[in-house]
Amino acid sequence: KVSLRSMLDIIYPRIDRTFKGNQNLYDPIPMEILKRYPHPSLLLSHREDTIVKTVGHRTGHLKGYTERIVHKIYEKAKECYSGCEINDIEVVKLPSLIENVQEQKKKCDSLLKEMIEIARTCPYFASVVSIVGIGENLAARIIAELGDVNRFDNRAAIVAYAGLNPKIQQSGDIDGLHLKISKKGNKHLRCLLYLGAQCNYRLRKEDPLYEFTKKKRQQTQCPLSSKAAYTASAHKLLVIIYSLCKNGTLYHS
Repeated sequence: KVSLRSMLDIIYPRIDRTFKGNQNLYDPIPMEILKRYPHPSLLLSHREDTIVKTVGHRTGHLKGYTERIVHKIYEKAKECYSGCEINDIEVVKLPSLIENVQEQKKKCDSLLKEMIEIARTCPYFASVVSIVGIGENLAARIIAELGDVNRFDNRAAIVAYAGLNPKIQQSGDIDGLHLKISKKGNKHLRCLLYLGAQCNYRLRKEDPLYEFTKKKRQQTQCPLSSKAAYTASAHKLLVIIYSLCKNGTLYHS
């Protein structure tokens, strides 16, 4: 994806800014358009309705949805100043690079499905997936990074494993407070917990984790930035997961 993104920045500068919300540059329709028309000039040499028919036939999406995506990319191509000519090597290589990314994505999706199936057999799965904002995908990945929670003697140990414990800075008899996290632990687990805290807050359901994040962001004295608040919530989320898994209970909001 990094190589593809770099090449698109040359051929279709800022094409990624066309998509917002749930829409993604790597969705089937945008990828099919860029694969079949690897330069803005090639795209603009065809009518929109022709592109819709061609792409719609290949992807199988509804016509209305396909028309909206095609129109967005078509309008962006009109404003686009490509960094290469239509016969340059970047344009020649783009379709094969997109095919490679699509193939890798299929493999990743297949592996993720297998991973979720395996995670469902784990005794921790029901506990983790019961937390607001954590679906089967995220739950499976968190469980994979955590392993057996019984190897941690207490919650401080599992927090340190994730690198969410604060740095320790001492000066004489004084310990520093409100310091940044150590980041010495499992960075993949830390990222997943941060994502879980974000998802929980965006759902805006009245549960303890949401209220905790909301309080941190809106507290009267020293309100935290969104990043700092989500990091604090990731710490709390890990403690919740540890407690649920140790006791074999479900999350109740």
